Amino acid sequence: MKSLPTDYQILKLNYEKYFDDFANYSKGERASKVYIPIDIVMIATDLKVDPDIILGRLYYSMDRKHRYQSEGNSSTHLFTPGVGTDKNAVNFPLYQVF
Repeated sequence: MKSLPTDYQILKLNYEKYFDDFANYSKGERASKVYIPIDIVMIATDLKVDPDIILGRLYYSMDRKHRYQSEGNSSTHLFTPGVGTDKNAVNFPLYQVF
């Protein structure tokens, strides 16, 4: 049985794939500079696992582990299913702590 990718492998691949999107952001290009929409299927293909594994790890495990609450009870998430019209978005600056 093939072993599952680690959290670090998932985060590292996303970072490598989407760094340029974050660094070259132009206002109005997407809903937020901070939240980058990612292609779950492409990440899963690169890691040779089912896309639902990547989605589940980001949404149910890593987001729960790394999100935090700010003053005023607002939450900052590592992963969110949607920001504006963007789907499956990661908080790119938060990735840089890993």
